[in-house]
Amino acid sequence: MRKIYQSPEEPEDNNQEITRTLRTHKPAAGYARRSPSYAKDRKRDKSQSREMQTEDLRVWAIAQGWRDEDFNPYFADFGLSGTLRPDQRPDMLRLFDDIDAGKFDGGSVICFQENRLFRDETQIYYNQFIDKCKQHDIVVVVVSPYLLIYDFRDDLLTEMFRWKCREAAEFIKRQVKGWMHPARERAARQGQWAGLGDVSIGYIVDYDPTSPTYKKFIPYEPHARIVRWLFERFMELCGDITKLLTELATHPVVFPPFPADMDVRNVNKNKIIAHSNGMLRTRSAVESILTNRTYIGWRVVKGQVVKKDCHEPIVDKDVFEFAFTRLTNCTIEGELLEGYKKPRRYYQRTTTSYGALLKDRVTSSYGSIYTRADGHYYQNGKEHSSYVFVAEAKKRMVGLSNEGTVEVGNVERIDKLVVDRLFEHVRTIGNLKQYEEELAKKRAEKQSQLQSVEESIARIPAEQANIAEQIGKTGNEEVRNVLREQIEILIEEKKKLFAAKEQLEKESGATLQSLDVELRDLEANWPDHSVERRIALINFLVREVVIDIMSPHWIRLQVFWLHEQWGREEMCYCRGKGSNNYWSEEDKAVLREHYPASPRDAILRMLPARGWKSIRAEASILGIKRSVYNEPGDSQKFSYNDLLFMQERGIAFGVESTKWEPVYRQAKLASDN
Repeated sequence: MRKIYQSPEEPEDNNQEITRTLRTHKPAAGYARRSPSYAKDRKRDKSQSREMQTEDLRVWAIAQGWRDEDFNPYFADFGLSGTLRPDQRPDMLRLFDDIDAGKFDGGSVICFQENRLFRDETQIYYNQFIDKCKQHDIVVVVVSPYLLIYDFRDDLLTEMFRWKCREAAEFIKRQVKGWMHPARERAARQGQWAGLGDVSIGYIVDYDPTSPTYKKFIPYEPHARIVRWLFERFMELCGDITKLLTELATHPVVFPPFPADMDVRNVNKNKIIAHSNGMLRTRSAVESILTNRTYIGWRVVKGQVVKKDCHEPIVDKDVFEFAFTRLTNCTIEGELLEGYKKPRRYYQRTTTSYGALLKDRVTSSYGSIYTRADGHYYQNGKEHSSYVFVAEAKKRMVGLSNEGTVEVGNVERIDKLVVDRLFEHVRTIGNLKQYEEELAKKRAEKQSQLQSVEESIARIPAEQANIAEQIGKTGNEEVRNVLREQIEILIEEKKKLFAAKEQLEKESGATLQSLDVELRDLEANWPDHSVERRIALINFLVREVVIDIMSPHWIRLQVFWLHEQWGREEMCYCRGKGSNNYWSEEDKAVLREHYPASPRDAILRMLPARGWKSIRAEASILGIKRSVYNEPGDSQKFSYNDLLFMQERGIAFGVESTKWEPVYRQAKLASDN
């Protein structure tokens, strides 16, 4: 653990005893924050900074004399910038609320450094924080690089804290935004490698300062030849990306690893080598290569072509242009081509054209569930959407096939099953106490955010008046310009705050108001509700939806309701098509050997995840003919695994879905048996 030392120097004034006294007999809040987006995931973020700000901070506090139950962690703001407002940082907002509620009166806020609390260019939010701490007699304890206790009753310490917060904001404004980013972008616009983005596969960066191509891309032939082959093969296939992906799925492309003496900066900045071991795993990776103008010697920065003939091309311009226009519907200069509409293909977790109602609540025993528009349309023009999950095997799998990406069912049908069951429950609903408690909690959260924004807005005039006063006191024009710039920052922040206030008020208005009326009229008003309001209602009334594949055609749907009396329920339904569209070479070998003459039941057992209709279709594609006709069979659709599942559950042919049953009753019956 990092050791923290007492400052060798203490202020020599009347408040000396106050500034160096730790209030270990009072509650303390420990606040931590890290900006990188990956810091949200504790498993991925193994940094020393995280450990020092969290576990080490707690250990240090206990060692100083705080009781463990008096140390309150506020460790939820990982992955969030210190430039964000308090209402945009969940735990900073919670800390503000708890201070207002008197939870830490006479106590402390402990953090590793001042910049963990704020990097506030506006000066609004750390001044709000100072006021709150002063009102509730709270000191701020900073433990690095040496121990310092800020008691805001002391004007000197207050100004010192403000200076530290301004310094933290200036680092972002001057050093990062004002110097580092512009310097890197300037170098990139001159054609040099400046660390922006990744190094395109097929190139490396020349780091030899004596070379004429210093800090520029140079071809790396072991990879460049594979890149050229991809472009040429795409052209040979007449620009059919599906055929190319099919070939790559059966005959994977592997970029060879770099030699041991390769500069590590080239290795780490090559995404395909660093993260995929040289494998082309996804459609997006292939399309990214085929549309990357770097390969014709162009330098593109933030989507703009800043320099042509910047470095040696590795793909012929005509060949590249064929691929680029085919895949983007644009010229290589970025101008939109007319007369061609690219098919919509997208894969996302958030929304689809329909607006998946369960998207925030749905999960699976096999992994996270996503929504995907599959590119097909109903007669009314609405697009089909499906819930899918990516199996763990897929995440580790080499190649570009769809194997492992499993469709669990049509979005609208699954949503309708849950919504219809919700309506059934609402018709018999009795006690609303539990709902009202949950609703009150959600209203309080929104109100807290709104209050924080309103307090920030109210503080702006005072900040502007303070700056205006400073402008009047100085005759230095350079200082005046800096202060005027600060006023401009406040004006912009005021606009953002009013926009945030309007949005929060809108969200608060959309929050359920009278729950008894809302639920009583839920079914009648449902068709008139917007998608956003429907999703909000589902998110409120449903804790979790678990979708599991029980057999190729049968899906189990479990719903964990907010209402305790409804508990967790499940039902099974039959979907139109199975989950396995991918035929492996082993499956095809079985088909070639046994389809011509083996009994139907025997073939179904050999291919237990395939229905007879699917088997016949694949045999036709492979050109395999059958010599046996007029065989008896229960269904063309169901596979052997489907039939076993139906037999176990007592599901008759013709039944599309089972009744909803409480899971806890099934568990009790199982234990009784």
